[in-house]
Amino acid sequence: MTKELKKAENHAVVLPAKEILGLEEGVYENELIIPRAKLMQPTSPELSENEDLRQGMVANSVTLQECPQKFIPIKKEAKWIRFNPLKSTDLGFDSNYKPGSIIWQSKDPDSPEVKSEGYFGPQGEPPLATKFLNFFVIFEGQFVPNIIGFAKTSYNAGKQLLSLARYSGENALFSRKYVLKTLKQQNDKGVYYVFKIAQAGKTSDLEYKACFSAYQDLIKKEPVIHEEESPFD
Repeated sequence: MTKELKKAENHAVVLPAKEILGLEEGVYENELIIPRAKLMQPTSPELSENEDLRQGMVANSVTLQECPQKFIPIKKEAKWIRFNPLKSTDLGFDSNYKPGSIIWQSKDPDSPEVKSEGYFGPQGEPPLATKFLNFFVIFEGQFVPNIIGFAKTSYNAGKQLLSLARYSGENALFSRKYVLKTLKQQNDKGVYYVFKIAQAGKTSDLEYKACFSAYQDLIKKEPVIHEEESPFD
């Protein structure tokens, strides 16, 4: 198999890859899960299962390998998810669902669920649903897209990335690259980590072309991604 993008009879793009025995027919993008860049918190279960992981590390949610710091954003999407609380005594707990499971999710800001449970109430009541600011990205030295999801305590970092891209004066989100760092925080509940964003200059012509190709694929279909996890760490 060559490193060129190949097309199957139904025009589904097959990922470029070196020859792998047993995968001679190729691999379709919709057969793979787009991994998430997972920020390892003190409560992350993976820490007790893998000695190579550490608190504050950003790891690929599928391979559990550390993600490079530099990345290029390709496409942004907002998503709301209502997770069932972990305890039956918590606000909004629904006994019809398992603790921590997804009750509903939507990308439509005008959907009835988002309107009723996705925003702060008139008296400042917190929303029952969590808003994710998701960016499809390509990390430096890789060609398979990943997802960086900004929510809860890292939501402001997502807004910073969006603002930097929006006011950059460029014609595409992937015209510039950025650095994904983590910052240690502490409150009355203990230590936790948040994302931090910094600029890293313009993309090269080769990087821009690769990202443009990935962007075209992303807008043509609904990719299969590693699902957002309950933000109850």
